[in-house]
Amino acid sequence: MDISSDEVDDDAENAREACNVETEEINTLPEIQCKSWLEQIDDEEKAASQNCFEETQEKFQPPVSSTKNVPLLDYLMQQYCCSMTELQIHFTNVIHRQHMRTMLRSLEIRTVHMKPKERNFRVRCDDFSAQNANYVQAHGGYLGITVRQYYFSKHRLRLRHSYMPCLIEHGGRDHQSYFPLEILCVVNKN
Repeated sequence: MDISSDEVDDDAENAREACNVETEEINTLPEIQCKSWLEQIDDEEKAASQNCFEETQEKFQPPVSSTKNVPLLDYLMQQYCCSMTELQIHFTNVIHRQHMRTMLRSLEIRTVHMKPKERNFRVRCDDFSAQNANYVQAHGGYLGITVRQYYFSKHRLRLRHSYMPCLIEHGGRDHQSYFPLEILCVVNKN
């Protein structure tokens, strides 16, 4: 089968015309402002954190409970209407950390790990650790053990949520006490 050069030229010309029509259609489309996926995620996070921050600006009331003490992690999950994993993410947000710190300063927080119960004491929330209990050094690193290891050796407690940050209470000078969030509770004054 012989193909003449005229047929080839006609096919090439038809292809060029089709290409030009498609190009003209593309050029007539309205311009769309494209954001990178990182910018879109940042915008969504800002909007979500602002909404959540505004919702939680209202006066905080301890959850109504039949028990007198509410575990701190449960209290925070209830305040932020989130799961444990989502709460861990809230701790990475600077605005949420500051908000949690100011909220917890107005509440009475006590430890629950001591036996007998009368030995438990009140804790003041000055800050949260940047790292979790698996990495924060107990006693300023003097003993070379982490907070998780300290609570296991001293109190025989296996921390279930050692991936959460620790609450920091400042003492005199440079002294800081680290408390895992799961050994703390909010005292309901009702």
